[in-house]
Amino acid sequence: MKRIYFSINGIGYGHASRILQLIKLFLKKGYAIYVSTYNEGYIYLSNYFKNIFKTNGINYYFDEEGKLSFKKTIVYGLPKFLIIFPLHLALEIRNLKEIDPELVISDSRFSTILASKLLKKKSFIIVNQLYVEIPRIAPMNILLRHLKRLSERIFFELWFWACNKSDLILIPDFEPPFTISSNTLAVKSSKDLKKIKFIGPLINVNNNSTQNNFNAILIMPSGTIQERLIAIKRILQNIHPLINSNIKFRILTGLHKIKKITNKNIEILPWIEEEELTNLISEAKLLILTGGHSSIMKAIVNSKPMLFIVPRAHTEKQKNALKISQLGCGLMLYLDELNPEFLKNSVNEMIQNINQYISNVNKIKQYNKNIEILNIMNINYEQK
Repeated sequence: MKRIYFSINGIGYGHASRILQLIKLFLKKGYAIYVSTYNEGYIYLSNYFKNIFKTNGINYYFDEEGKLSFKKTIVYGLPKFLIIFPLHLALEIRNLKEIDPELVISDSRFSTILASKLLKKKSFIIVNQLYVEIPRIAPMNILLRHLKRLSERIFFELWFWACNKSDLILIPDFEPPFTISSNTLAVKSSKDLKKIKFIGPLINVNNNSTQNNFNAILIMPSGTIQERLIAIKRILQNIHPLINSNIKFRILTGLHKIKKITNKNIEILPWIEEEELTNLISEAKLLILTGGHSSIMKAIVNSKPMLFIVPRAHTEKQKNALKISQLGCGLMLYLDELNPEFLKNSVNEMIQNINQYISNVNKIKQYNKNIEILNIMNINYEQK
């Protein structure tokens, strides 16, 4: 039996949820699947599989307003990363030697690509961000600006170098001009384009999707547990003008240890499986998101407009939300500036113009070529 080794960035559920679709595809083809991940990625995939290698987690740090704290991330996260990364690399080398897979697929994990290269294993990387911009809200002097740009450049060079060590760089997004992550992708030269393939969203689609038949809004915050809870708290503090409307709100927490809570027309839901999530997305009139890439892909393939409540200083999510706004598929608010009037007016504006938003989303959706990913990977379907 042929073996496929998946290594997944475990920060939040997004990376794990999209790779789940690939894992299911390979399992149907009869491949033996092995998975390495951490944090929320491990929690998520443990609901589906037992054959998972757990590694030490890496975290970002946020303040109480949902702003990504670059200072705390450097002070607390960097020393931990410098210790954990060599452990990740050593563990990936050990796993690859023991399993001896025919193919290694890394979703945004540096250590696995390096391990694959050292062991001369065929490897692909799935990634929707090549250029990382360091968040900065406060004004900077000239020295800080230069240091920021230098740090961003160094990280980009290292990350792109690592991605380029894989056999293919797979972008789980639409081809230009409808690439949602276009503002976080950067290519150094035209020759590098040969390795880059746009494979479209890795999303479970509900073929019986309803269009505005149910007057519900689904709130789907993404990111770490801390990030999701901050967003949920902030939204609940500002949703009261809409409580007595005819709109039903469903809030996904992604938490296992709570039960479903219903209060007036608000439902707070625990962790749910992918099939049920797809049904809830299908039933919703629109989605309230925080800018995560996988959540946006879910919205588009299910023809749902998006209202973004984006955490300040999370540059990737801001740029994703900005691209959706520019394409006329949604609106963007900042989490720390959210107030009841902003939320009420934004929801009402989107509902009043819902058909135009849906039309714009469908323009992107129709651009998806539904490329067969196994053909891109040049993988033999037949087992020997």
